[in-house]
Amino acid sequence: MLKRLKISHKVVLGFTFMLIMMSVIWFIGYTNMTKIKDNLKVIAEDDFKGANDLLLINNNLLEIKADILMLLDVSNKEEIILTENEINKNNEEIKNLVKDYKTTITLEEDKDNFEKFEKYLSEYEAKRENVINLVKNNDYDIAKDVIIEVNSIREQMELILKKSISIKNKLVEEDYYESMNTYNSSNRLLITIIIINLVIAILLIWIITNTLVKQLKKILLLSNELSKGNLNYSIESNKNDEIGTAIKSLNSSKEAIRELVYEINEESKNITSSSEELSTVTEEAMAKIMNINEAAEQISQGIEQLSSTTEEINASTQEITITAEELYNKAKKSDISVKEIKSRAMQVKEKGLKSVDNAKSIYNDKLSSITEAMRAGEVVKEIKVMAEAIANITEQTNLLALNASIEAARAGEQGRGFAVVADEVRKLAEESALTVSKIQSIIVQVQNAFTNIATNANDILDFIEYNVYPDYELLIDTAENYEKDTYLISNMASDIAEATKFMLENLNQVSNAIETVSATAEESSATSQEIVININDSTSAIDEVTKLAQNQSELAEVLNVMIQKFKI
Repeated sequence: MLKRLKISHKVVLGFTFMLIMMSVIWFIGYTNMTKIKDNLKVIAEDDFKGANDLLLINNNLLEIKADILMLLDVSNKEEIILTENEINKNNEEIKNLVKDYKTTITLEEDKDNFEKFEKYLSEYEAKRENVINLVKNNDYDIAKDVIIEVNSIREQMELILKKSISIKNKLVEEDYYESMNTYNSSNRLLITIIIINLVIAILLIWIITNTLVKQLKKILLLSNELSKGNLNYSIESNKNDEIGTAIKSLNSSKEAIRELVYEINEESKNITSSSEELSTVTEEAMAKIMNINEAAEQISQGIEQLSSTTEEINASTQEITITAEELYNKAKKSDISVKEIKSRAMQVKEKGLKSVDNAKSIYNDKLSSITEAMRAGEVVKEIKVMAEAIANITEQTNLLALNASIEAARAGEQGRGFAVVADEVRKLAEESALTVSKIQSIIVQVQNAFTNIATNANDILDFIEYNVYPDYELLIDTAENYEKDTYLISNMASDIAEATKFMLENLNQVSNAIETVSATAEESSATSQEIVININDSTSAIDEVTKLAQNQSELAEVLNVMIQKFKI
């Protein structure tokens, strides 16, 4: 049952029990003290006062006895009036004492006994007055006879007074023993209740403290493992109190972090793989461009050869008539060369188109991969939110420890052990806060790494889109121009072959045609040089792409090293 209670409920239950026990102790003590007070009141107001009244009555009777003896002494005849006044004074005091004593009578035995005393007192007063009158009449002998009866009555009265005093003493003794019994029984009961209260309080403190210590040790172990980056370690708690809830929340947060780190690890592997693929593709593109460069150089060489040939033709116009057949054969050879140039131009065009398609495919694939990687990087924000949630939990735990310390301080000596536990909770909360701070720092580094990767990747894609694509299009346009030029050159070669038959007649036309061929060759040579320059630029750009791919791979490796610190 205690396992299902929260710590605050356990503390309230313990203090409520202690308050109930203290109330019981107070009630028992108050009730018994009231009984003792009532007994003391009876002893003081009834028993002692009644006994004192009886003693005073007896003293007054003795004084009256002494005064009567003085009256019987003939030598004191002159003091009869004074003595009589003393006797009357004592008699009035006896009456007042009798009246007061009757208010203290509580027993029928004492009441019956004192009624006898009052009866004897009346007889005593009558006999005493008779003696006084006899003395006043100087009948001393008769007065001495009557005094014997007076003394007898007085003795009976003294016996009754002694009995009443004995009754009062007995009542005092009974009230005393009753008070002592009440005190002893109350003392034993209070001691028993206090011992039971202490035992139960110690048991509750032990249960609460033991529960707190065990759960806090579990939290401490989890915190140590998390500080080492071990995300495989878990703790269990079957408690439903605040610390049990905190343990479950820490486990959930740890599992969320573990899954997130796993996803980051997988994505970093994908980034590494993509970087390697990009590097491979750029190397292949570099190789193809080198082939294109070689082809362009061959075209340039062919054009130079063509230019040289046209110059020779132009220089040999004076010998055309003699070398017509030779010119015809050279025209055939030129036609073959033009076909080779045409074939090479078509190959350059096809390779350029393939390169463009490959570049676009790589661009689209890498754009999709980078976009997906950046979307996966958004998971880091969720880690940051989880880290902030853990920080809030540690702050709440710290506040709970502070409140527990305050409550322990209010509890005084009994709360000292609870204060120590609360202080340990506070320290654990502070350590958890430091761990969360480290995690948040790592998250910031991961976010910065993703930002750098995204920036570099976007720069690469922009370079491909705005620089590589135009270069490839220029290369394709140049190849198409070469193809068109080859058609023209081929036609010209055919014309030369046909014109050789009419060379003598159309010498001027041949000369003009040769000049046209020379000009075209020069233009083709210039164009081929531009192609070579563009290819060199493309080579430099692809080299930059390769370097960026290597940088991206290095960043992925750094991210992977950071992730390897966690054990998932």
